[in-house]
Amino acid sequence: MSENYTVGWICALEVELTAALEMLDDEHDLIPLDASDKNSYTLGRIGKHNVVLACLSAGAIGTIPAATAAFQMARSFKNLRFGLLVGIGGGVPDLPNHDIRLGDVVVSQPEKTSPGVIQYDLGKHEDGGQFNRRGVLSKPPEGLLTALSKLKANHRRRKTEFQTHLAKITKLDGFAHPSCPDLLFEATYSLKSALDCDLREEEGYLRREERKNDDLHIHYGTIASGNAVIRDAVVRDRLSKALDGVLCFEMEAAGLMDSFPCLVVRGIADYADSHKNDVWHGYASATAAAFAKELLVYVHPSIVDNMSPAVHSMKDMEQTAHREAKLESGLQTSLALPCIATRRNSIDNATADAHNSITMASMTVLSHLLPREAVQLGRLISNAKFPGQDFYPKVDCQYSDRDIVTSRGKDFHDLRQNVKESKLQSLLSSLISVGYQGKDTLEARIEKTMTTTYTLQDTDNKFEQMCSDNGTKKWFERAIKKGRDVYFITGMQTITDALLTITERGTGQAKTPIKSPMSLATTEGSTPAIKTSVDGIVPNAKPKQRETGFAAEGEQIYAVQYRKVKFDWFSSRDITNAFLEKDNRWKILWETRGNGHDGKDDVLQVTLHAGDSPLDLGKGFEVVKIGDAKIFFPE
Repeated sequence: MSENYTVGWICALEVELTAALEMLDDEHDLIPLDASDKNSYTLGRIGKHNVVLACLSAGAIGTIPAATAAFQMARSFKNLRFGLLVGIGGGVPDLPNHDIRLGDVVVSQPEKTSPGVIQYDLGKHEDGGQFNRRGVLSKPPEGLLTALSKLKANHRRRKTEFQTHLAKITKLDGFAHPSCPDLLFEATYSLKSALDCDLREEEGYLRREERKNDDLHIHYGTIASGNAVIRDAVVRDRLSKALDGVLCFEMEAAGLMDSFPCLVVRGIADYADSHKNDVWHGYASATAAAFAKELLVYVHPSIVDNMSPAVHSMKDMEQTAHREAKLESGLQTSLALPCIATRRNSIDNATADAHNSITMASMTVLSHLLPREAVQLGRLISNAKFPGQDFYPKVDCQYSDRDIVTSRGKDFHDLRQNVKESKLQSLLSSLISVGYQGKDTLEARIEKTMTTTYTLQDTDNKFEQMCSDNGTKKWFERAIKKGRDVYFITGMQTITDALLTITERGTGQAKTPIKSPMSLATTEGSTPAIKTSVDGIVPNAKPKQRETGFAAEGEQIYAVQYRKVKFDWFSSRDITNAFLEKDNRWKILWETRGNGHDGKDDVLQVTLHAGDSPLDLGKGFEVVKIGDAKIFFPE
């Protein structure tokens, strides 16, 4: 049964899969699976763990195929707890800091501010040629990291079965240690012949201390992942320096780390330079597979049982894979949006499968787009519709990357064009279409849309720390005097560089697409102006349709997640001094509560409603339920 398998093992190349298969202690018969799963699996046992092995389809490399394979694996084997991404990579020799050689193994391990894997090609190109990287991927599961610590300790004690596992693979043709020497050249030196086996007379050759064939090293640290093949030593070193030093480059891990809890193991097959070739692929695949097997022996089954199933953290992986695949191929992705007049009907008739596109337990869709900098996580606000109006503190909340979880690629382009199949699609349609007055809209679609979710961690402690500030207390008192509810911002979702095209019936004229920033109107409550131009009109043209285009340039917020602040009142005569000493409780003038109070309840306590409690935003919102989540849409 599929429920018996708890470990996923993913490879990108056939040579990597061959090495992995040799590590199985037992091979199991295949079991029936959903026909929609396109992976080809091998089932078996390693030590005390039942393992599922899968390889990307022939010719498919990169973050997209890896993400898709992992999603399908977790969907078919719902009891999988974690994965191992095992194969080859391009090493970064950084002498004397890291003496990385061909055949060595690199393992993704968090260090300093790095989670173990960094996506080096995700970010934004700025003026002057500067590239600002954004986002932090998730680190490997804690259970794997504790097993890794024990394995490292035993390696220091020379207690290891690594060579035994390796010998089982290297007996195969093409997997033994190559007879060609391990050659490293200066980064600026371009080789004339990458396939020449002995180029030690070349002037760019770097001499290093000789190693024995069986004297390979295991390196632990940061792996750089992206969709480009690095075959230039100058580029390799420049990227490594910008990333504070990485051990190797590879092309799949960034597609998995945020949605499929896993550890990355890479055997070094080249130096990501002009000498890159396939000679070391077999041996490097063998060393990576041998290490992965030894690691599994250190993972106790009880640790695995205490992990959450991987499928729980992969609800949006399919959307991510489809979005990035189309962006990578240069195709213009689009989302067909409904006519505004049909929004409520489509909401009522939508199906619950859009739940897979929601990344926050509940969210409030804004009545208009806001620039990313207009709203900050950790702020207090008194108007859920307009989070940029009345808020505290006025200065930016200084949170580190560890305080905020960033998840990218939860896009809408892959939602089906039939509006009845997605409630969220209806909501986004209404948001983007705000201010449009067309009567005979045929279709509105968002194109080239990238989305990002930001979630604040440890919100209860951060809220309590904020309550120790006198300015916070005064702001609370002012909100109470005005009779306003108060909310704490814990998350937000954004779209970046979205394009909106509206197609409508023409009147004997054809209008070419015209773009105008939808984010021009930054005043709360105002409607973005929709600009047109007579230059786009062709008099007496035959087409009966016309298109108008709009652009939401930059990163724009379209939804916010709140936790409501709860006010409790007590009498100071019934409360001890110790009770009052807590930062979220203080004495307050009874007049603050307005008329009708006799002053007996003069102590105010502020807390956040439980994170899993239903959010109540009061009147003025339409509530849409999708599974266990709620979406609040301003009426």
